[in-house]
Amino acid sequence: MSNLNWDTVEQDLSTAQDIIDSHYDIDLDETMVGIQEVTYVPEGSIQIARAAWVVELEETLEAKYGEQAGCDMARKLMTALIIQGEAVH
Repeated sequence: MSNLNWDTVEQDLSTAQDIIDSHYDIDLDETMVGIQEVTYVPEGSIQIARAAWVVELEETLEAKYGEQAGCDMARKLMTALIIQGEAVH
């Protein structure tokens, strides 16, 4: 993926892959990576939250780029991971 305004794209994608790998075990065939996690609460409700790897990625990018720029980079990176270089139609 090429982006004129994103000089660190390869480094950031590598960071994201390392974080994802730390949360999922490919040897156990955990090949589907969720963006959100759903937790059932015994009272009969559910809680939906960002997946732990997404939170870690956001925190890592905020530490690297600052709060606002890190948040913006996290959004760009998530988009890059979701579309994997393909146009969304």
